[in-house]
Amino acid sequence: MLKFILRESILYTLANYTAVIANLFITPLITPMLQPEDYAILALFHAVGGAISPLGNLGLIFLFQTSFFKDKENWKSRWKDYLGFLHVYRILYMLMIVGALIAVLHNDIPRENWLEVGLLIIIPIVFLDMVRVIGMRLCQWQHNHRKVHITTAVSGLSAALVSLYTIRYLNMGYIGWFYSLFTAAFIQFIFYAYILFVKEKLYPNFYFPIRFMRERLKVALPMVPHQSSAFLLDTSDRLMMKFMNVSMSNIGLYSIAYSFGLYFNNFNGQITTVLSPIYFQIHGENKPEGPGIIRGMTWIWLAIVLVGGFLLSIWTKELFHFLYRNDELNVAYPYSIFIIMALCYKPMYSACMNKVIFEEKTKAMLKISLVGGIINVILNLILIPIYGFEAAIFTTFFSYMYIGFSGFYLKGVKEHITLNYRPMLALSAIIGASFLAYYCVELAMWYKVGISVLVVMFCVVAYFKKGRQLVKLVNSYKVRPDQA
Repeated sequence: MLKFILRESILYTLANYTAVIANLFITPLITPMLQPEDYAILALFHAVGGAISPLGNLGLIFLFQTSFFKDKENWKSRWKDYLGFLHVYRILYMLMIVGALIAVLHNDIPRENWLEVGLLIIIPIVFLDMVRVIGMRLCQWQHNHRKVHITTAVSGLSAALVSLYTIRYLNMGYIGWFYSLFTAAFIQFIFYAYILFVKEKLYPNFYFPIRFMRERLKVALPMVPHQSSAFLLDTSDRLMMKFMNVSMSNIGLYSIAYSFGLYFNNFNGQITTVLSPIYFQIHGENKPEGPGIIRGMTWIWLAIVLVGGFLLSIWTKELFHFLYRNDELNVAYPYSIFIIMALCYKPMYSACMNKVIFEEKTKAMLKISLVGGIINVILNLILIPIYGFEAAIFTTFFSYMYIGFSGFYLKGVKEHITLNYRPMLALSAIIGASFLAYYCVELAMWYKVGISVLVVMFCVVAYFKKGRQLVKLVNSYKVRPDQA
């Protein structure tokens, strides 16, 4: 089973890193044509999208998942109703996105570019996004990950090439990124439309029963503030900086550091993609050994991302100077360290949240996700005016630690966690590794080589002392053949 998880996670990572590696190669070629203001516009676009995106599916995406795993007889009919409702609703959602973008960027994007940018945004929102999102989730929940690997790699590579052509050779600046985003969305739509409409016969039912949808929305809508936490944690800080009169240059530097941290999160996210359906499958079987297997997978996952995040963090200085060959941009490397290490929260967070989602205790989730997002906003409002944009790095780190570990102590959540995950030990390890990496990043290269070797040797010893037992436990579980 561990081989299955690692194989599919690595393949996902390779698929995503096809685009990432392509972007890394083109970054030195396009950064001379870009200014921090271009990065700021892209960051603010994602910030606005992040602010509105929780309303994009009204929480129904989680009901797609629970119906697939809990209701094997009727899940297709339910999905058709959900798809029909969401396709109608997306028109209203598109109007909200466009209105918010105009409000935030009306002084930053020239008027003559608005039609071009607007079409590149509107077409995917209304016609493409729901099909590609649901089609991708279906493949993942069926453990048909290879289809997602191929589509992700092809669309990501195509998007990177479009970025190179439009920015370097057509000198289009930030508009080139909008063309690349459109390209990726369209390629994925073509593939997943075939999966949903042709292979699975999952056509949207535009005559969905109103009463049924009303009842399901009562369960789904609490997921909207839960999804809002992603915006409050990841992108709200850019908008607050904008309205606090932080310079576009500094917003751009912060965004570069954050984006680099998200490169690390790519592999972390791919493990989530593979493990989440397995967690749901184990929860659905309700066997006595299930919680122990999930805990074992969580600890192995945490060890991988913690070690990987630390090693990446101590080498950020060298990586930034290689990638961002622009003196205005490569100074952002110290900010990325705490973003990278904060993203190690994910294994412990997933252990809590997958169980709560499976039980459809959607209101209990808000104590973790929404409260964590609100904490981030409040701290940013207080600290950014005093300490500048750098304060957002540490408020983000603190907020991620809250959502990663608070569930183990909150009433209404902890009662669903039947085993001790030793959350305080994991939290202490992440915090300690973060500050150690922040110190080590400025050391001479040969010192960092030695530290890297010591970390690898420690991992080998830890594996033979404790790790083999966890691996044996995880491997005792097999993914069901009918879903593999």
